[in-house]
Amino acid sequence: MNTKFNSVEKTSINVNNIKDVVSMKLFDRSFTLAQSAKSCVVCGKQAESFSCERAAIEFKMSAMCEPCQNEVFEPIDG
Repeated sequence: MNTKFNSVEKTSINVNNIKDVVSMKLFDRSFTLAQSAKSCVVCGKQAESFSCERAAIEFKMSAMCEPCQNEVFEPIDG
């Protein structure tokens, strides 16, 4: 049994549990269910296509569709 892998797996599960709790409080949607259904945790719309790799990677971390990502991560002027 690889203890190092088990530790990473447990940490990942714990992080996703935290994301579920926070997303339920903020958006009344489960992070885990939104991610597996390829829907946005914020607005509930489908999140299956992205204009760039950055947005696709961000979806894997946040379960937010690209329009919601663009609202949250506005460009910083200057």
